[in-house]
Amino acid sequence: MNDTKASAQSADIAEQTERLARLTNRAMIASAQMQGHAVKQASGSEYALMDAGTLAKAYGTFWTDMMTDPGKLMDIQQTVGTEMMAAWQSMFGLSSDVPVKDKRFKDQSWSDDPIARSYRDVFLAFDRAANGLLDRLPDGSKDHMRVSFYTRQMISALSPSNYLMTNPVARKELMESRGESLLAGLENLLTDLERGDGRLDIATNDDTAFEVGVDLATTKGQVVFQNDLMQLIQYDPTTEKVNRRPLLLMPPWMNKFYVLDLRPGNSFIQWLVDQG
Repeated sequence: MNDTKASAQSADIAEQTERLARLTNRAMIASAQMQGHAVKQASGSEYALMDAGTLAKAYGTFWTDMMTDPGKLMDIQQTVGTEMMAAWQSMFGLSSDVPVKDKRFKDQSWSDDPIARSYRDVFLAFDRAANGLLDRLPDGSKDHMRVSFYTRQMISALSPSNYLMTNPVARKELMESRGESLLAGLENLLTDLERGDGRLDIATNDDTAFEVGVDLATTKGQVVFQNDLMQLIQYDPTTEKVNRRPLLLMPPWMNKFYVLDLRPGNSFIQWLVDQG
């Protein structure tokens, strides 16, 4: 019985090792693609979501404004110090736990593990202080809006819930699944990168759930023009006579471009074509 169990475990380890090797090869290719995009974005030959020059100007304006009111900055620093002290006291059980409403830390293990609790409390203290500072920014300035947006994104990225070594829930899942959760996560990441040719293209739907022309976009027609952003489709008439002036439809471009032509009996496009 023990020999059978040992053989099964050895087979699992061998399979995971082979799978990890394949994922490593995929990761090397994805990394090269990411570096290629980074070089193109730095040279200006490819569109970048974040312009470094614009962002530097925004933060420069932000700190200049803060220096004109040093009292405000000192208040924030004092608040940060107080919150950090409370967080460290909580780590050693010197203060009562405050209910945490953040959904990222809803699992009980964040409170039971003193190390994880300290990571959580320090992060939340920093998060509250930073958001308090951002809330004091005057409304209306584009630079301040940029600072607020990007700062909140960076703070969210620093959450201990995002990292294996600081997330007790992820560590527990790693042990219980014998490494499967880590391999599955890595495979999902690489699939998203491969889908975007080196850019992170996170899937929001099951690509295999529908088939174009069968149960999605079933109205017959031809693409008569296309560019990098759009396709112009001319649908085949279903009536003997059609209106002289064509009807141009511009559906939402973000994710819901298919909503007007779903399937037979549930297609606004097909209904319009049938009206001539």
